[in-house]
Amino acid sequence: MRPLGIPMVKDRIIQAATKILIEPIFEADFKECSYGFRQKRNQHMVLKSIRKTCNKGLKRLAIS
Repeated sequence: MRPLGIPMVKDRIIQAATKILIEPIFEADFKECSYGFRQKRNQHMVLKSIRKTCNKGLKRLAIS
């Protein structure tokens, strides 16, 4: 087993800064219906979206 790697403070700062820089770039490309691993989106929101779609009478959903 490899030892647990806990990032040093310097590494965490670099990771956070990188996230701040690249997150808006990727967010602009994501579809509105994408919920996985996105800020301010959760499983409750996707279930609400599915319910809303089903209530409209649409029967085809793509879940991945």
